[in-house]
Amino acid sequence: MAELAPGSAEIRPISQPIPPKKQQAKRHYGSHPYFTKRAWNVVQAYIRNFSSQGDLVLDPFGGAGVTAVEALALRRRAIHVDLAPLANFITWGVAVAPVDLNQFHQAYADIRGKTIAYSPDGKHWVLGRARAGTAQTAFGFDVVSAIPPLPATNEPERDSLIYRLAKLGRAAGFNVHVGKKEQPNHVTGERLGDLSAPLPSALAKRWTTKKVEQIDCLYVDPVGVPLYGFEIEQSTPITTGIDRFMELLEVNAEIAGRLVLVIPRKRLKMLNSILRDSHYIGHPLYMETKVGWLLYEDLLAIYESYAGRKAPSKEQLLKRLDDAVRKPKIG
Repeated sequence: MAELAPGSAEIRPISQPIPPKKQQAKRHYGSHPYFTKRAWNVVQAYIRNFSSQGDLVLDPFGGAGVTAVEALALRRRAIHVDLAPLANFITWGVAVAPVDLNQFHQAYADIRGKTIAYSPDGKHWVLGRARAGTAQTAFGFDVVSAIPPLPATNEPERDSLIYRLAKLGRAAGFNVHVGKKEQPNHVTGERLGDLSAPLPSALAKRWTTKKVEQIDCLYVDPVGVPLYGFEIEQSTPITTGIDRFMELLEVNAEIAGRLVLVIPRKRLKMLNSILRDSHYIGHPLYMETKVGWLLYEDLLAIYESYAGRKAPSKEQLLKRLDDAVRKPKIG
């Protein structure tokens, strides 16, 4: 069953048969066998038809987690229930268990280039190393970086900067939320909304305005606490981003100092003026102690340092940003 969020689309029946495609999804049939697995595409069609992104999907007889996995793939929330410990173990491993990309890359590096199998007859393969002259295979393909290289530019578009922030955050393992207005836009063929996780529902209930969901990019920890906020200021008033940050501080006051205005160099003088002479300064707001800034070239340099290379860990990316963010000149 699905708990529909306010504003969800009207329920419509499925009037046509859905041909099952059982073996065409490795996320189910490439992981572990289970005797009651349902056709993933049929489950997916029901979830897509009877719910919207952000809705809660419950399967009280969840089996090996087909419903939970498809719900998450469609950007719904999911509750999986089953009496069988094996079913819950499989679902946890496929749908929930965190993946440490650094450990994954290290494991790959340990076996890359090593012979893993040989064919004694040219037809069948056997694990291990063969005698000289026997056909062999090894791990030797390149790992595709989660942070793709982008063309060099001195005047990046606003959406391309948001894209860079989202790619960095996701590669490091953060949940990333992209601003609501920017989500339909595309960069290098990717829709920004496809890089964005839904805002945590428990967190959203505490917000008194819609301003936070408009923040250009947020890094959020696994329990829904915002850790870093970014506003790309190109031509809009800088005060708009500061107002949104004030709402974010209501959610997590400890994010102070990690609220970042990303600006072109030509707007630096205006930013310092606002954070020196405006009503944001001093009692009661003290925003001059809570907001920092990056120049466009600062962000481009951070991105380029990881593009096509091993992704940073969460701790590495946070430290890199903390070191790079500059504080306003006061006084």
